[in-house]
Amino acid sequence: MANCNLLMLGKSGIGKSSLLNYMLGEPVAAVGIGRPVTGGGDKGPSLHRYQPLRTSAIDITIYDSWGMEADKADQWKSIIEAEISKRADTSKVSSWFHAAIYCVSVERARIEDFEFDEIIKPLIKSGVNVLFALTKADMDRIEGEESICVQLEKLIKQQCPKNVGIYKICSEVKQKRSGKVEPFGKEDLIAGLMNAVQVGLGERVALYSGRQFGKTMKSWKESVLLEYDKGPGFWEFLPAHMERVVEFADSQFNERMGRFNYWLIDALDTAARIYQGLGISISRNYTKLRAELGQGAGVNEKLTWKFDDSFTHYALSGIPLLNVLYVIFKKEMHRDNLSEQLDQIVSESIGRFEKLMPDILKQLDQVMLGYDG
Repeated sequence: MANCNLLMLGKSGIGKSSLLNYMLGEPVAAVGIGRPVTGGGDKGPSLHRYQPLRTSAIDITIYDSWGMEADKADQWKSIIEAEISKRADTSKVSSWFHAAIYCVSVERARIEDFEFDEIIKPLIKSGVNVLFALTKADMDRIEGEESICVQLEKLIKQQCPKNVGIYKICSEVKQKRSGKVEPFGKEDLIAGLMNAVQVGLGERVALYSGRQFGKTMKSWKESVLLEYDKGPGFWEFLPAHMERVVEFADSQFNERMGRFNYWLIDALDTAARIYQGLGISISRNYTKLRAELGQGAGVNEKLTWKFDDSFTHYALSGIPLLNVLYVIFKKEMHRDNLSEQLDQIVSESIGRFEKLMPDILKQLDQVMLGYDG
């Protein structure tokens, strides 16, 4: 089963627990926080992980901020940097933070500089899409010429133009002199969260795919040069050695592309399952869309991709790899010249893969939304 990791951030006492229970439709916060994963533990500021909310479609794991205050800004900077560093180089889609909800209390009517500088902006820079929930929005009021909500929205847009949405939320029933106030904002927030997860998964799959493909091609080049450096054996003529190196280059190319292809298919499959599972579990609009498309109530058992499983080979088929190498070796080129020619192959391969990526991501979006072909 897929796992979706969500950050629920903000100062203490601003309504994070109430929002979480309201959004997920489960008393998640009442179950209690799990162990601290980063920071000072139970006695200091830290990220705490709830026990996963297990649905029929997905595990949803929430990471909550404890002890977030201005006098602990340096500690929070270290906490966020540690989490970003830990997850920056992992190629496992299930280990990423898939979105963050940053909570701001309308009652308190302020966001401090350290929240933007030490927490929110570093997360956005690392590739985590951040939504803003204006909690206790039923307490909105005019201060000066504008309402608190309008002032907060302007500040957020000024500081974080790349935010993926700002939502007014009231998570609990309130009894006021003017009458009863029902909870509001859930569906809009969930729609924003679904969009943030969808966009974030696509962007990060593209980013990590490019990195992985580049590493794969460069390691292939180095392996060919190492084989070339061995030179001909004692009883081996130079042409025979060159032929052996060409065969080695071809086999290594196919092997490494096969491993990369397997990783990418798995990454795409995991990304699609995360989005589908989250949508089925918490979004009425998503389940309605799936019903209109004739999809079942569960995550697709088999996700179908239009491109062939060996599409990376197809993407590179225009590069006359063996022909280039044979020309190189028959001319008995110097190692530096060989390295330059291999660099050209690597560069052309990366360029072809980059051109293919938009089509892959377009189909990923289709599969996320429930289209099977």
